[in-house]
Amino acid sequence: MKILLLAVPLLAGAAVAGTSHYAGSRTESEYQELLQQLNKLSPLTLVNDTYESGLGSSTAITRVMGGSGASAEVLFRLQHDIQHASLRMNDDGLRLGTVSIHTRLHDKDSFPEEVRAAFTEENIMSLMTDVGLDGEIKNSFTLSGFEVSDIGETISASGMTFDTVTQGEKTVGSGTFGSSSYNDKDSGVSISIEDSPFAIDVLAHGDNIFTGTGEVIFSNVNAMNPETMPSSVNISSISIDAKADREGDVISSISSLDLTGIDAPIPLKNASLDIELQEILIEGLRQYTTLLQSINSDPEAFVADQDFTKKLAAAVRAMFKSGSALNYTVQLANDEGDVDANIRIGIKEADVEGFSEDALNNITNGRDLLNVLSVKGQLNADTAALAQTPVMMMLSEAGEFLTVTDESITSNVELMGTTLVVNGVELPLDIMLGGTLDVPFSALFQM
Repeated sequence: MKILLLAVPLLAGAAVAGTSHYAGSRTESEYQELLQQLNKLSPLTLVNDTYESGLGSSTAITRVMGGSGASAEVLFRLQHDIQHASLRMNDDGLRLGTVSIHTRLHDKDSFPEEVRAAFTEENIMSLMTDVGLDGEIKNSFTLSGFEVSDIGETISASGMTFDTVTQGEKTVGSGTFGSSSYNDKDSGVSISIEDSPFAIDVLAHGDNIFTGTGEVIFSNVNAMNPETMPSSVNISSISIDAKADREGDVISSISSLDLTGIDAPIPLKNASLDIELQEILIEGLRQYTTLLQSINSDPEAFVADQDFTKKLAAAVRAMFKSGSALNYTVQLANDEGDVDANIRIGIKEADVEGFSEDALNNITNGRDLLNVLSVKGQLNADTAALAQTPVMMMLSEAGEFLTVTDESITSNVELMGTTLVVNGVELPLDIMLGGTLDVPFSALFQM
């Protein structure tokens, strides 16, 4: 039952994106292509049951499967009611379009009655798609709230809305995840989240590669676990946002997780994590996402594939060039001060002495890898901010790897070839790793 409850909202984003591809089309071949697009955008598998074409309207039935393997079960069916050259009333008034599509659950027989009964509204989900004469596509998705209980556990949510406007490759949209909660009567564990808005403004580049912005804000999060916490944890907001830009054949992005207004039995008020990808090759990213889609569609086949590790390594390698990097930044704050930590792991710049593209393209062991990597990290903390935490006890054992004063705690890390330098202390990785740097990766993968 829980899989089915998760499957419907999971399909929402894929369905909205997929109808954009199908806009204005009235042939069965285009409908089949729509299903292919949806299958790329969702870990679920969609298969056509029937397609009936008429002069002014068409109807299609789609099976939604839990996977693509022989053992995959049918989770439910969707019905698409397609009206051609439609005339409809919406919030903007009378709208003449080339096509309108209403996607909904097919019938009661395709959705187990015990699952259907968990939803608060008879119309569990609805996706309305209107395509204007100018090619503009408007999507409006709604999902009913639900409540399900099982052996003392109760999960409830008040539903979801998601509206988008697509013109060409650009999509702008916004919606809301309704309030939700989880309660376990036996353990006393509980989690609750109030209405949480989200928004996107993206440009599609094909093969599930997008640039633009996206954000979701989870409001007033409350969690309680009597076995591990003396009191509840309350967080005013948890925001997740992402921004990606394309320049030529590379994409750079930054994703952020921010927790503000933390009220918890630990000395922490705000926390954030930024993950930045710099100069990732688009073609390599296409290879990587295509591989992941293949894994999702048929995981059993990939487990049995003896060359899977090589394929994954090749896909990861294809994303990086000189100057590509992964950058992590963590910031913590309490009433006594701040803690900032940063680490950057990347490929050396092309103008660095001793670096060459040949070296990057011929990495066979750990020594080769270390010689093309650039690693730098910093820690800057107010001593007072950590003084009342268990972290201070752990840091006291770090000795010369840290510089500790009454006001601050600092450290710097840098990789120099096969030597890691931590706060001025040189750590020869050759010795520390017991001579394994020269062991071929191919031998390690076979172990």
